[in-house]
Amino acid sequence: MRVLRKDQPADGLFPIFIDPSSGRMSGRVTLGARGDSTFEYLVKQWVLAGGFRAADAMQQVAPAGSAGETMALKEELSKDGANRDAKEFDSLVQAASITSVGNPAYLVGEGVPTASEGETEPAYFASLRKSYDRAADGIHDHLLRRTSQSKLLYIAEKTGNRLEDKMDHLACFAGGMFALGA
Repeated sequence: MRVLRKDQPADGLFPIFIDPSSGRMSGRVTLGARGDSTFEYLVKQWVLAGGFRAADAMQQVAPAGSAGETMALKEELSKDGANRDAKEFDSLVQAASITSVGNPAYLVGEGVPTASEGETEPAYFASLRKSYDRAADGIHDHLLRRTSQSKLLYIAEKTGNRLEDKMDHLACFAGGMFALGA
């Protein structure tokens, strides 16, 4: 994901091939076979890295974490019905005000990639979301089409600068991806 975030095309649309030795991207752009996972995991990585919870928590807790703000966060986090003990809650409050690189396993879970060296956790969360947003905008601006007669909406494929009026069945995840990213 770090390579993809770093080298994401300006229009947000990743081609289906990446040379493992050079990192150069090539090939057609599709949300179908070979391209589906790339686009699907842009938003999933944000969610897995604590996106919803971290974004909400960071908006509700100042870095100093005053008592009033801490209580407001505790009430908000308890709305999801989960049984959180005091230690887990304190960890979430601490995670909401992270300003240095680390691996807050209590926020993102074991094995989930976190910030690169020199990148703060909030910046990492924001960069994951920005990558998804850029791709979603690219899909909307460049690939979204309507059939000529019935005006049905579909997601075209792109080879170079040419659009191909077809939508692979594997692109069916796109509705869920856009819902998750909304």
